[in-house]
Amino acid sequence: MIIKKRGVEKGNIPWNKGLVGAQVAWNKGRLHPKKTKHKMSLAAKKRKGKRNAFYGKHHSEETKRKLSKLCGHKPWNKGGKWSPVTRKKLSISHMGKTREKSSNWKGGMSNLEKNERLAGRKKPKQCEICGAFGRICFDHNHDTGEFRGWICHRCNVVLGFVKDNTELLKALSNYLITTIRRNL
Repeated sequence: MIIKKRGVEKGNIPWNKGLVGAQVAWNKGRLHPKKTKHKMSLAAKKRKGKRNAFYGKHHSEETKRKLSKLCGHKPWNKGGKWSPVTRKKLSISHMGKTREKSSNWKGGMSNLEKNERLAGRKKPKQCEICGAFGRICFDHNHDTGEFRGWICHRCNVVLGFVKDNTELLKALSNYLITTIRRNL
């Protein structure tokens, strides 16, 4: 009589062959067919709200405490008092830190209010160069930080591309004039 070891013959591989430790989920990486997905969603709908076995039930305070202790959860400031040494360290670390000294505090002003104050005048509705309406920017000299005017986004981008070089702007202007004359 020949005894065959189960799982050795062709096509019958043991379910856990070669796996060590935690087992891989049976459906890992596989997609469910539409019919199965539909059945799963119907089953899940049956467990919502009052149909759920745990709906409306709460743990008692004693059970919550026991669970918290078992899981090792303890809020950072729950129940314990800071020692005098810790309080002293905290007071020293926060000493001199006020809102005014924070880099994020703008003195209670919005960016627009701050820019208008630096400019010395209100932000107009149209560009001071081309007269366009729309997005108006605070233009300033990048070397000195001095305010130059309120200009539209397009004019601001042009000034940025020519790097505030007046000679380059004149050359661009001359180029346009000569090409327009040639085309006439």
